[in-house]
Amino acid sequence: MKKLIHYFLGVVCLCYAIPSNAWDDPTQTYNISVGERVQVIAPYWMVQIDNYSEVRWESDNNDILHLDYSGTGSWDSWFVNNVTCKKAFEGTLYLHLYYKKSGDSYWHWDGPISYAFKCKIPVTKITLNHESLEVPIDGGDIFLEPAIYPDNASDKSVNWLSSNTKVATVEDWYGYGQVTLKSPGTTTITCKANDGSGISARCKITVLPEHVEPTAITISPSSKTIKVGEKFKANYTLTPSNATTTVTWSSDDKGIATVDQSGNVKGVKEGSTYINVKTANGKTDKVKLKVEAAPMNSTNVVQVAAGGDRSFFQSSDGTLLACGRNYNGELGDGTTMDNHLPAIIMTDVQSVSSGIYHSLFLKKDGSVWACGANDFGELGDGTTTDRHTPVKIMTDVQSVSARYRHSLFLKKDGSVWACGYNINGQLGDGTTKDKQTPVKILTDVQSVSAGNLHSLFLKKDGSVLVCGDNDNGQLGDGTTSKRRTPVKILTDVQFVSAGGHHSLFLKKDGSVWACGDNFYGQLGDGTTADKSTPVEIFDGTIDASIDETVVQQMPTVNGRIFSISGQRLNAPRKGINIIGGKKVVVK
Repeated sequence: MKKLIHYFLGVVCLCYAIPSNAWDDPTQTYNISVGERVQVIAPYWMVQIDNYSEVRWESDNNDILHLDYSGTGSWDSWFVNNVTCKKAFEGTLYLHLYYKKSGDSYWHWDGPISYAFKCKIPVTKITLNHESLEVPIDGGDIFLEPAIYPDNASDKSVNWLSSNTKVATVEDWYGYGQVTLKSPGTTTITCKANDGSGISARCKITVLPEHVEPTAITISPSSKTIKVGEKFKANYTLTPSNATTTVTWSSDDKGIATVDQSGNVKGVKEGSTYINVKTANGKTDKVKLKVEAAPMNSTNVVQVAAGGDRSFFQSSDGTLLACGRNYNGELGDGTTMDNHLPAIIMTDVQSVSSGIYHSLFLKKDGSVWACGANDFGELGDGTTTDRHTPVKIMTDVQSVSARYRHSLFLKKDGSVWACGYNINGQLGDGTTKDKQTPVKILTDVQSVSAGNLHSLFLKKDGSVLVCGDNDNGQLGDGTTSKRRTPVKILTDVQFVSAGGHHSLFLKKDGSVWACGDNFYGQLGDGTTADKSTPVEIFDGTIDASIDETVVQQMPTVNGRIFSISGQRLNAPRKGINIIGGKKVVVK
């Protein structure tokens, strides 16, 4: 019969899926964390008695040590119970198991059988006063201080371990980790909670060779000539070679050349100065630096671009120079220092678009490069990290447009792509979500223009589509409603240009139309009232006061100037001319 009961118990346990940590030994004291739920089982020796009929479970405090089944039940169903620690308790609580034999009218015990529990608060986090350290081998012992959370954790003791005892050992010293340095190298010191929670913290320690004071420092090269805007890194060597020290860099004249604390030197303007380096113990050396003008003059500048308090100059061979404000690295020279003279940035450049806080460069091979502020993904590199040196974004591009915080790219196949700030739908993708990587918007487009918060797209058929902010009517659709998807507003257009909050359109018949913000009269219609529908500024018709025959017979001065009613005007050429805002045909 005993064997049968033992077999029955095994079957029931299997049915209940009792885990390996189920507790069945009333001689032990069990530690349980707040919120933890475990199983308790009648002890094995009870199985040896074959006439149990009922059991009763009781907790000293069911609000703290909570039983799933509290009270009386049949032996077959209640010999297994679950207990949950509801909250922490200082001291020990007991679960009691009473039992009744078949035919008895009273409870009796060989006990009762009592299980002792301590409800503990586990450690949830450990931090150390250092995450990483670099120390010389002769720097003495290091003491790591752990902070253990929560403050009322039941067991705040920890264990210390070094991953490489040849480099450093660690021992507990009144709760601190006392690290003793052994040899140069790297080790990781681990502080682990002893409460079984598995929580730990680590500190990476790099042990450096014994500190040796330098007797001399030497800069290489001892003299150098660079161009305005050019950069180089000055290097130094210490004597003796195993000496270690920190160094400080300085320039005798920051107006001629600057140097950062990594030894990166940049030419600012023409002149000569010295770049100095000094060790912690006072040893010095210097390099004589000559800064020459950048190799470009006005005779080979073929294209310029301005925007955001900076200027770009492109030479006939594609060399690009830049100067001006550089707070976000928008000049692309690898720094955030303003340039007061043009400095070389890139080569093989075809065109530039300078936004307020970022810049786009289109190279001759059709690749686009970007630099500057990137808070909203306007650079299109998949991040929101500012770039001080241009990064490659796209290929097969024919034109670019940058303005406030978004960018437009027109590819050679006529497709338009956009990225960056999109709060008003200026990207035209149907959303107001910023894009860190360019998304495709339209096809069959011949030119694009980005305003501060709106965008203009001129299609190959001469139609104009617009999207984005419309508070001032800059979209020209007759409303002041924002548009997240491009809407068509005009046809027969040959050129578009978006200002900050207004738009201009040049039609194929020579007429000019404008809409949007007009606070300063920028629309040119003689008023300061905003316009939500494009108004005609130049009508493109022949001035009735100018006769074609008269125009043909007008005298010229040096072939350049002629007079009509006392006005001095550029000499008209054969064909269509715009004179005084009117179209004049000269045969």
